[in-house]
Amino acid sequence: MYKNKEFIRHSDNTQLCVLFIHGVLSSPSYFEKYIELLGEDAAVYAVLLEGHGGNVKDFGNASMKKWKHQVSETVDMLLEKYEKLVIVCHSMGSYFAVEQAVKHQERIKGLCLLQPALNIGIKPFALKYAFMVLFEIKKEDDEILKAYNDINSVTLTKKPWHYIKWIRRIFEIASESGKTRKNMSNLVMPCTVFISQNDEITPVKPDKHIPKCDNIKHHVLSKSTHFVYDNDDEKLIIEGILNLIK
Repeated sequence: MYKNKEFIRHSDNTQLCVLFIHGVLSSPSYFEKYIELLGEDAAVYAVLLEGHGGNVKDFGNASMKKWKHQVSETVDMLLEKYEKLVIVCHSMGSYFAVEQAVKHQERIKGLCLLQPALNIGIKPFALKYAFMVLFEIKKEDDEILKAYNDINSVTLTKKPWHYIKWIRRIFEIASESGKTRKNMSNLVMPCTVFISQNDEITPVKPDKHIPKCDNIKHHVLSKSTHFVYDNDDEKLIIEGILNLIK
């Protein structure tokens, strides 16, 4: 429903808006279930980061600088209309969520970080699924492969030279993880972090990668991966989001 396009729903009946920020190669569709649970009266803005929802060249021509500027402009626009924001993000989206929360300490009510990219450690089976998506390999009843296909918002090509600019994007993403970890220590609002024990892309270790602050709480999802959540784990996520917007 929300794939490859932004989802925007304004409301005159609330002073709180929930901003959703997706991860790399993903789109607002990642948050569809959570958006629907908020109800039709909730103010929601699910941003589509530049270069996503297009082709390989579009993504290559984007940059960390452009993504940061886009999110900053979005937050500024929302804060002109709403008194408070709650930000829900996944993976790379945590970079922008934390940066904006530090910038707007008094206006961000809370953060929910899903599988935040506070550490990059891509496992072999993640690469396997990425290649299966690239070469359009089908495998019935493979829940993880389905998730990889569902979240991908970039039209891929098998021409390797089209990915040259992606190398810079990868280094930009990796370089932001340490900066975001340090920046999290400057947060003053409630921040709920969900990390998957079996995360194949951003394996976060709480004692090593999450600052020890009273306002930052983390939950380890024992049966989930970077994109696929066990039912019990997903209930915890939903409860965490709803608690922030109360």
